[in-house]
Amino acid sequence: MENQWTSGLCSCMEDGKTVCLTCFCPCVAFGRIANIADEGNHGCGECGIFYGLICCVVGLPCLFSCTYRTKIRRKFGLPESPASDCITHCFCESCALCQEYRELKNRGLDPSIGNCNSYEPFSQGREYKSYYSYTKSSVFFIFLFSLFFVKEFHRALFICF
Repeated sequence: MENQWTSGLCSCMEDGKTVCLTCFCPCVAFGRIANIADEGNHGCGECGIFYGLICCVVGLPCLFSCTYRTKIRRKFGLPESPASDCITHCFCESCALCQEYRELKNRGLDPSIGNCNSYEPFSQGREYKSYYSYTKSSVFFIFLFSLFFVKEFHRALFICF
């Protein structure tokens, strides 16, 4: 039997900070989610920047982000609901990122800190403080990149309409 998601796809208002993060800085939110889903193999900054580039170049970040939803589902034995991972991300990108972020938090993993081998933070002798500083600087860079992306997106909307 599969476990259930701890919150619904449209339960965004349960956590105001996460809503603001996923709406205004989706690159940061995705980078944090990906860092934990990949168990630290890819950094927050690396995934966040790649997500931002896909947004700018292709315009369909869901093609990349849906793979991380699949990783999270497999990690916790969650059902593929309300639709397939790709469809969920294509039609509800912000809601899907928000749900995944909340899911990680509700299961005791803090996406804002990063992976640090989430279940055993000190098992490989990595110092928590130095890793946090790295994550903090990456998040700042991604935040600046996200601001640029939002500005360019709004400018493109005004040009089109």
